[in-house]
Amino acid sequence: MRKPTQDGGGNCYIVPKGDRVTVVFAVDFADETDKAVTRIFLQEFVEAQRSVNNCPPANFSRGAEPPMEIQSIPNIDGNPDIAGFISFTIFKSHIGTTPKKKEATKLLVHFLTYLQYHVKATKTYMHMRMRNKVNALLQVLNRATQTSNETKAKKTITGKTWVKK
Repeated sequence: MRKPTQDGGGNCYIVPKGDRVTVVFAVDFADETDKAVTRIFLQEFVEAQRSVNNCPPANFSRGAEPPMEIQSIPNIDGNPDIAGFISFTIFKSHIGTTPKKKEATKLLVHFLTYLQYHVKATKTYMHMRMRNKVNALLQVLNRATQTSNETKAKKTITGKTWVKK
């Protein structure tokens, strides 16, 4: 159990079983916006994972409900303040050869960095969209003409002045 990074970090739990190994990451960010983006990202990550063939199953659970694999570990209580838990189950078919073993290890070791990058990129994208929207609204506002309630005196070609009522 270790804290991989300060930003987005949490504990990493490795739970070996007879035919599989489950790796569980407790994911947490200091900022509430980062936590919300992380929850959505991880939910979508799990949904997208289901459509990919031959990849390890992934499960996401909120912070208040830790996965079953780690509920038996002492001092693991559900903390509703953390973003959640993501777990990957690695079967023998995923690490059958040395290159597969190296690739699976590399992906798992760098998962939290991958997650942190995508959370920050998502926030950057949203801020960019908001800035563009504000600029567009400011352009509309600058183009608008102000209408006044004052009545102006008008003159005809002959020089006669009149006020529109």
